[in-house]
Amino acid sequence: MIKHNVIITVMIMIILVAPNLATIQNVDGANVEPTSDALDKIENRLRAILDNSSEEDRMNVLVVCEGLDTSTYTNQVRDSIADMHITDIWDALGAFSANVSKSQLLKLAELPYVISIDSEEGEIIFELDDACSETDVDKWRDEYPYINGDLDGELVSYSKDDVVIAIIDTGCDNDHVDLAGGKLLAFKDCTNEANSDYTPPIEAYDPVGHGTHVCSIAAGLGIGSYGLYQGVAPLAALVVVRIGLISELTDALNWIAAYKGTYGIEIVSMSLSVPGSDGDYDAYAQLADRLVYDYGLIVICAQGNTDKGPIVRSPGTGKFVITVGNAIDPSESSSGNWELNPTSCSGPVDDGRKKPDVLAPGTNIMAAEAGTLNQYIPGTGTSMSTPFVAGFCALWLDENMGLKAPSYGLISDPKVKNLLMASATDMPYDTEPGKDNSYGAGRIDAWDELLFYITDISGSYFNAPTVITKSWSDKNYYHDNEPLWAGDPSSMADWYKIFCYDSIFIYAKASGDPDLVLIVSIWDKNLVKKAESYYGRIRNVGYWSTYEGTYYVKVEVYKNGNLYRGQVSGDFYDVHIMTTVS
Repeated sequence: MIKHNVIITVMIMIILVAPNLATIQNVDGANVEPTSDALDKIENRLRAILDNSSEEDRMNVLVVCEGLDTSTYTNQVRDSIADMHITDIWDALGAFSANVSKSQLLKLAELPYVISIDSEEGEIIFELDDACSETDVDKWRDEYPYINGDLDGELVSYSKDDVVIAIIDTGCDNDHVDLAGGKLLAFKDCTNEANSDYTPPIEAYDPVGHGTHVCSIAAGLGIGSYGLYQGVAPLAALVVVRIGLISELTDALNWIAAYKGTYGIEIVSMSLSVPGSDGDYDAYAQLADRLVYDYGLIVICAQGNTDKGPIVRSPGTGKFVITVGNAIDPSESSSGNWELNPTSCSGPVDDGRKKPDVLAPGTNIMAAEAGTLNQYIPGTGTSMSTPFVAGFCALWLDENMGLKAPSYGLISDPKVKNLLMASATDMPYDTEPGKDNSYGAGRIDAWDELLFYITDISGSYFNAPTVITKSWSDKNYYHDNEPLWAGDPSSMADWYKIFCYDSIFIYAKASGDPDLVLIVSIWDKNLVKKAESYYGRIRNVGYWSTYEGTYYVKVEVYKNGNLYRGQVSGDFYDVHIMTTVS
């Protein structure tokens, strides 16, 4: 069989330097230098081009405005800047493309409603460098077979009423048995609109193979392998958007925003990055964020692979997207344990935010091979980790569509993102507690996260970044590495792990058997006690977080004046843990 391994994209390494400042004319015709605020709007990739440009040179740029009223902004731009050549208007995103001179670019940056300007030149990087079993996705699906991405009740067909994942990639070969049968609801070809197909049966194509592999990981049926290489959400529907150039990424994002309702899109998966955007929260990351906070979509992005640079790249630098790094699962690692793939980029983003958000399997992942009817090939990279998380989010939305809604007080973060981070399992070699710039919040584990959600949060008033309401009914429950609970062998106290943002109030309350006395305390990631309740049968404790990361709530139970040794939750007490902004 033909092996598709690494998609090679030539990338020119750019040394980022401050632009050679030009003067611009103000309304009185006087020559003035652009302000520092204006220069801050010009992203690093474009600054390098600007520095080596003369006034005669023209640049293709993407301009992001502060709101979505694009037509008003473009009219104002034409009135403000002479001979302005606007090439595309992205109505759904509040952005437009333009071909500008150096002085026009600097004038654009001075406009108060312009928030970011970036280059459109160059090619997109596609981040290619038995995971379902190792992450317990199989265990989840065996226990809850109805959670599979199918929401319309028609197991042999697909519609907008299923969980729908939009894949922005190199295309999709839906002649492969795992992606056939109407799984594609639409195919948008940004490289050549004539090849787009919006009328079933969809005819799509993938000349590279990367997109086919990605689609198969997220939602492949596994027919050609008798279920062995089934995707994470096999009955989810797909919308595929084909791109190749950086300029086409904006087109893809705009189209998804505009047709979200038409096709029922809930999740967007991007196994790609913008070259030269190392650590930058640039225009493309800002537009990806707009899909989250303006359109309520769950957006998953690749962290990036180190062969194109060591630092996380856009759009994975987004604030509200879920950025995924590459983990080696035990079946693929030399140690027989979970490991971080050394080719996975690290953080932070240039504004100090930690990335990735989570890790997922991305090493030697078997998935559909383009150009074949039923063959499979291995792939490695954050390109493989990203659709794994997209499929996993589809399973969660199948269980509860409300998880796509924003968390209270963090209006742009979908609940599912916070659940992923809160319930992630620490990697064996991760020596830094909480979220960090290599391992994120940890690796996803479907069974742990199912327990965390269905067992621990189902039915609670989930209105904050992390809300846990837990009451066991006569269960002596212990689960190794379970993300919420662990018995302390030294004191036999009960510990609860939560993920919390900076400057958030952590509230914990325990109430129990009238013959018991409870002490509730809050501990930081280094297991330093930060707050503690007094003795009593109903006790509350609160603490304002001072960092983004892991905190713990400890519950100790006393009976007849003595510390009660043994796992004591359930019949003995109920606990409510909440994080909120007020």
